[in-house]
Amino acid sequence: MKFDDGAEAQSLVQHIPDDVAMPLKELRLAARRMGGVLAAGDTLGHGPSDPAEATLNVILRAVGLPTDMRAARVAFWLNDLNILDKVRATLGATFDRDIRSFMLSPRFAAAVLQERPELAADSRALSQLLKSQFPEPPPVTVDTLENMVREALLLGRKEIPLTLIVLDEVQQFIRQDPALTLKIQTIAERLSGRFDGRILLVSTGQQALSDVKDLQKLLDRFPVQVALGEADVDSVIRKTVLRKDPSKLTAIGGMLNSNAGEVSRHLRGSKLAHSVQDGTCQ
Repeated sequence: MKFDDGAEAQSLVQHIPDDVAMPLKELRLAARRMGGVLAAGDTLGHGPSDPAEATLNVILRAVGLPTDMRAARVAFWLNDLNILDKVRATLGATFDRDIRSFMLSPRFAAAVLQERPELAADSRALSQLLKSQFPEPPPVTVDTLENMVREALLLGRKEIPLTLIVLDEVQQFIRQDPALTLKIQTIAERLSGRFDGRILLVSTGQQALSDVKDLQKLLDRFPVQVALGEADVDSVIRKTVLRKDPSKLTAIGGMLNSNAGEVSRHLRGSKLAHSVQDGTCQ
């Protein structure tokens, strides 16, 4: 995956240790043999209050589908008819809005009937067909999550890609609610156990899981635990802020070195204050 400026994620990290670089190389090779790679992530609590629905939204968004369940099921139906990409291309920038209003949008009906005119005599008849075929869905269960995630990950693919799902602020989302904790636990079990090891679920929080009593139940569901202390965070921030474009190092170094005293005075007492490890800008 590349950013808009052409940079790749791995190129943004300098001096990657061999014990990290080698697994990344193996991952790239495995992705070529399998269904590619996919990354999905978001902060829990900014959308649905149910963790299964929130997780489903993250994955649907990552594969370019609407997060509305009815609209997503319509998209799966279009994919089964082999016309999803064509309908999306016809609707262009309004695809997401039109498919969310699939029973009312004349543009959506026209795009579908353009590809499969045998589905209905006209847009009104198609609307009635869709209304009967896609009623208001029930609340999202973990079973629903599993089935829809499988369909979403197979869109345009023959097999499930190596998928990274990152759920941020899980602790704040759970709020030490035992019911939510149990559901997150079930989601983790289902995603890690039913997809042949092709989904890696990462959950983050501001405290270690072992520090919160109700979250200790999740420890077995997340076998790899990484605890970052304040010193680790400060180190990452410092290295990121101090990193420069190699072609600009000479000019920036001259400016900073000639104004080192004033810069140090402004940053004194802050986390970005000069330290002996920083050296000079070269």
